[in-house]
Amino acid sequence: MRSNAVRCWCAAVALALLSLTACGDVDSNGAAAGRAAARPAAEPPTSPRAPALPEPPEPAGEAAAPTLMPGEPDTADGGVFLGYVGEWYAPPREGGDVVVLTDALRQATGTGRWRVNGLVRNEGLRDVTAVTVTARLRGSSADVLATVSAQSPIRPLRPGEPAPFQLHAAVPASAVKSVEWSVRATPVAANTARGRRIALTPAWEQPYGQRPRHDGYPLTDPPQPPYPYALFGSLQNRAKVALGDVQVWAAYLDEERRVVHVARVPLTGPGRAQRLQSGGTVDFRYTTDDPALAPRLAGASRILWAQGS
Repeated sequence: MRSNAVRCWCAAVALALLSLTACGDVDSNGAAAGRAAARPAAEPPTSPRAPALPEPPEPAGEAAAPTLMPGEPDTADGGVFLGYVGEWYAPPREGGDVVVLTDALRQATGTGRWRVNGLVRNEGLRDVTAVTVTARLRGSSADVLATVSAQSPIRPLRPGEPAPFQLHAAVPASAVKSVEWSVRATPVAANTARGRRIALTPAWEQPYGQRPRHDGYPLTDPPQPPYPYALFGSLQNRAKVALGDVQVWAAYLDEERRVVHVARVPLTGPGRAQRLQSGGTVDFRYTTDDPALAPRLAGASRILWAQGS
């Protein structure tokens, strides 16, 4: 890995014309650009441990309690890959770079502006930060229509770990015929990863629409349906120091493991606005009532990240 930056370029391929949902989340996907650099899907190693789940909220009346989510596998980092739960992890390798996972891209074309949700993965052996993804958009004559960049919110990114990104361009999606990808990242010392030593425990989720209403912490539904989609869980600071600016991020995947939605997940309950002391816990809850998005989230595969500073 270079001392200052890691770069990879993926070959461009044609995009199929498909549609886009409201609220910036990609509803359809063209053929992912840069297939030559695609990495095979890697399932995370399984763990026999199931995390202890918080108690679900008591529903109003005699409604059934929310369905508990099964324990999701953690990996690495002394048996537990703290600060990360989900798919697309892969063992790092000597000489590996930070790469765009083209099989995880969900790109949109059509009458709206071009945008994409996706993942990068650190396939090298060192922690990296300031992971910046750049897309060069080309038209039918191979002319450059736009060049856009964005940083992934996850830092540091550890060996083998994926991270989400989103890009938008002020050009018609239908005009984009190919995309060239590149990634820059800065290596950092391994001890900077202490801000990632947070144990994540997803507990339950509730579907959007018609379902039993819940009233009370941690979920109070509106008086009438459709009720929002909700994901609830908790985290614990396993670092030896207090952490500030604690964040939880989520990426939801479709049936083909492509990223359809990326969101920062709010903290909730006692301690949400304070520094998280060593061993301290705090809850997180994500909700959305967007009718174009929320119906697709319940039961979908997802990745969760946690970090602090």
